[in-house]
Parts: sequence; C-alpha cells; structure tokens
Amino acid sequence: MYHIADIALITPLRDGMNLVTKEYIAAKRDTPGVLIMSEMAGAAIELSDALIINPHDTNMMADSLYQALNMPEEEQRRRLKNMQKKIAKHTVNFWANNIIK
Repeated sequence: MYHIADIALITPLRDGMNLVTKEYIAAKRDTPGVLIMSEMAGAAIELSDALIINPHDTNMMADSLYQALNMPEEEQRRRLKNMQKKIAKHTVNFWANNIIK
C-alpha cells in the first residue's frame, strides 16, 4: 500500500510514528510520492525533505495536501531520494551506537 500511495499523511500529536514514515519512504523505491508529517514526530528533524506540519493546524494540513498534489514529479523523487539516503545510513546499528555513546 505504501508503494502505490501518492501521499502519506502521518499526523501524530506526539512522537511515536517514526517507523511508519520510514516504511513509506523505504517502500517508494523508484516511484514518486510525498511524505507529509507532523512536526511532533521525532523523525521530522531527520526527514526534513518531508512537508512538515502542525497537526493541530487544519489550514496548514490542507495547504500541504494541496502542495503535495501539485508538486512536480521530479521534486517528489528528489525529496524521496534524499530521505532514502538518510534512512539507509541511519540503521538500527547507527541508533544503537548513538545511544550507547
């Protein structure tokens, strides 16, 4: 489902949806798509190529959906590729080493 979704709208009100965002990015492989995510999710710092929103602001959410629906495919691919590079680098071993340090 992630692979065929044009947009992923992930809007937690507090941190806890990081894996869902990363699963969407990983599943897209070579297909375009746009990730819209809550600024409350911890992954928002790492995945800055997503459209970051305040989940309490319905106007911001609507604007980001409009932006995503009208985003050129080339930009979608560029943003996804940047985020895919980050999640490929930031593996479970990367995070475990950071926590231990």
